[in-house]
Amino acid sequence: MSGVLDAFRGGEATARYADHARLARVGITTGECTSRGIDRLGASHILCEGGSMSTENRPTENVSTKNLSTQTAPARIIDGRAIADAALADLSVRTRQFRDEAGHVPCLAAVIVGADPASKAYVQMKAKRSVAVGMTSRTVELPVSTTTEELVGVLRALSADPSIDGILLQHPVPDHIDERAAFDAISADKDVDGVTSASFAAMALTGGGFESCTPSGILRLLDATGVELSGKHAVVVGRSPILGLPMGMLLLRRGATVTYCHSRTVDLAAHVASADVVIAAVGVPELIKGAWIKPGAVVIDAGYNEGNVGDVEYAAALPHAGAITPVPGGVGPMTVAVLLEQTLAAAVRAADVRACSENHDSRVEPDPAIASDRL
Repeated sequence: MSGVLDAFRGGEATARYADHARLARVGITTGECTSRGIDRLGASHILCEGGSMSTENRPTENVSTKNLSTQTAPARIIDGRAIADAALADLSVRTRQFRDEAGHVPCLAAVIVGADPASKAYVQMKAKRSVAVGMTSRTVELPVSTTTEELVGVLRALSADPSIDGILLQHPVPDHIDERAAFDAISADKDVDGVTSASFAAMALTGGGFESCTPSGILRLLDATGVELSGKHAVVVGRSPILGLPMGMLLLRRGATVTYCHSRTVDLAAHVASADVVIAAVGVPELIKGAWIKPGAVVIDAGYNEGNVGDVEYAAALPHAGAITPVPGGVGPMTVAVLLEQTLAAAVRAADVRACSENHDSRVEPDPAIASDRL
């Protein structure tokens, strides 16, 4: 099988293929990407300045190199919705091509335990996005009384189901459930949310496997904003195993110097003030004060709290930051886009494995006449 299958073989999954396709449409070749130092950037570098959107097709200004110490204008607003919409438009085309070539519709299965309204709404939104790009979805709703063993059984059954390409366990799960045991019951081949121990190890050590969706989405936002990470100081506030911890690993792979801050960190303000890039991922409303932000720093707010408030004191940060994500409309949309991109990547890998297996079986099938002659 050729075409879209070839584009997805290997650990890079979907991102590079999509971004180079966008660059090609405005006349920038893959070779030029290398010569210009562009890696996994989209052709449309979508930012908002003073509320107006700019989608110029030009090499992106590097917002984190020369002028970090001089801030003379309000921060650029990183429009996560626009960047995610561009990614989903490409994904829809590639999904249709895969369906035509492989004869298989990618399927994302979401498992939710309990009846938390916010979690249910989030799962429904992901299901709608799946259908919108040409995939199918399946939602498994379990009662809040579900035990760890029962949940593990459901996840293992979905992992063994050949009609399912990706599995999402909506988190957080109820307190009585061992979340890590549940995550690790998901097959690494279908861990499109990047939450298993196997996926984390592969991501951190080899760069393979599926990446945790929110950190991966944040990197895509930084790329689209033209932020050069190599040699920069990135401060990650939060150390959760599915957000803060993998975020730091991905930043290290890009050559950043990474500092983790957490509940036991002394003088958080001083650490934040030294950062060229701040990633806020703790779930505490406006924990990061605007006055702490280094002039010109890039601020990514991955927090989402009651009242549509992030982890960063947004209004107070605007005069200091060079670029900043809003809440909502920043990190969230790109997280969903990465989830669906990795679902397609999982479907392509599975189709590739099936094709190889079928070819092998056809080669080793003995000729009945020859076999009978040997008896």
